Amino acid sequence: MGNGGAASFSLFALIDRENQTSRREIRVPYLLSVLAYNDTTSAVEGMRELRKKSEEAYGEGDYIPPVAVVYWSFRVMVGLGFVFIFFSFWGLWLWWRGRLPQCLPFHRVALSMILLPVFANTAGWIVTEMGRQPWVVYGLLKTTDGISPIVGSTTIWISMIGFTVIYGVLAAAGAYLIHRLGHPDAHLAGEGGQSGDHAY
Repeated sequence: MGNGGAASFSLFALIDRENQTSRREIRVPYLLSVLAYNDTTSAVEGMRELRKKSEEAYGEGDYIPPVAVVYWSFRVMVGLGFVFIFFSFWGLWLWWRGRLPQCLPFHRVALSMILLPVFANTAGWIVTEMGRQPWVVYGLLKTTDGISPIVGSTTIWISMIGFTVIYGVLAAAGAYLIHRLGHPDAHLAGEGGQSGDHAY
């Protein structure tokens, strides 16, 4: 919401789309103005103000995207980004101290984080694609007007199933190779050192 002055940034909130409000909100003063305009005094227009302008420019319609999904997807993306930064600094500190190869907790955490970049990327994609609704091209083409009259539902289902199968096979192959190549063979553990030196 715009408040006519400096805008605070919402860290966490429960979104009530029906009443167009939020509950149990934690906010950081001035931060949204800093992010939007690089100062602490600029006002930031809220969704209701922007919807009113859109209705005046493009006619009646619902110009507010699915707020809760976009809101939490953005926080998942940014939160995981900070996790990656802190983890990188941890690794850098271990490397500086010469303890990186021997620090089993670090390697175990690294293995547990293998899929987190995928989640962060997916959350960012959700923010982009759902956050721009109802537009395909802002101000020019709405999502409802972007449906092709030529491509039928059968074609779309075939494409979706095909992509799902292909990427599913690639994901399974990747997981198998990671497990096989990342796990030490018994003879290698016997020749090169204690099996306990490995992250597994």
